[in-house]
Amino acid sequence: MDQLGSNNNEQMTPGQHYECSLEQADNRFDLEHAADSGDVGDLYGVATAPKFGAATAPNSKWWDRTASGLEIEQIAAPGATMTVTTRGGVLPTVAPIPAIVGLLT
Repeated sequence: MDQLGSNNNEQMTPGQHYECSLEQADNRFDLEHAADSGDVGDLYGVATAPKFGAATAPNSKWWDRTASGLEIEQIAAPGATMTVTTRGGVLPTVAPIPAIVGLLT
């Protein structure tokens, strides 16, 4: 999230970008380009997208390409309840996250 961004900015550049965008695991940005309304490739927690961080595509860097420090690993399979492990502190943290129900319907 970048409070200097605007959800009217669809350019996806460091100077003009969304305030908040949904990261899609397949790195295709289909939602932003109105290419589809979501598909299974967008989901994290599947075998092809088990984590999100500085070295993944898409990555967790800020729009200006500087490191955000966000590292999410061991993302559980999509379901009614999911867990993730975050890294960046002294000890890993396991946190439950709510499932997005009906995203692909």
